[in-house]
Amino acid sequence: ADLEHGAADLAIRFGAPAPPGLVCHRLFDEMLCIFCSPALTEGDRGLKSLDDLARTTLLHWDLTEFHWAVATKRWMEWRYWLAEAGAAHVPRGSGLRFSDYNLAVQAAVAGQGVVLGSLPVLQSLVEAGLLVCPFPERVETDIGYDLVTTEATLQRPEAQRFLEWITSEADAQMVRA
Repeated sequence: ADLEHGAADLAIRFGAPAPPGLVCHRLFDEMLCIFCSPALTEGDRGLKSLDDLARTTLLHWDLTEFHWAVATKRWMEWRYWLAEAGAAHVPRGSGLRFSDYNLAVQAAVAGQGVVLGSLPVLQSLVEAGLLVCPFPERVETDIGYDLVTTEATLQRPEAQRFLEWITSEADAQMVRA
């Protein structure tokens, strides 16, 4: 959205640096962990350690069509996450690929494999018992969720109220995570 020419007043952007001249407020950083259906953690063959990923399906978010998402592509690749988590030796196989992240998450909910995700983003599915984080490993990234706007927009009281509300909500979400 073109914020400087009135297409929108504010935008939430993920993993993309704010263009010069815009004001950026970090809502929360991205910390990635593995999510899956609770059913994949049960029994003798349940997921217990990162080595167990060798015998499960990795769900991939295919970002090839998102040319702007250079940083996001890097972080959402299993190869990179496994290396950062100290498990580069785990084979990645072909897994399942989804061009829509929501479909990848739904496949994880359905027990079709494991997906990389952000705890604040997927917290409601964890609270509902639909997803779990089977391992303690988390990978901190250099990207996050940012509220982006112009200085002129921030002068308006309703924009200030929205900024206060959304930052409060983001802070509350981080406390829950």
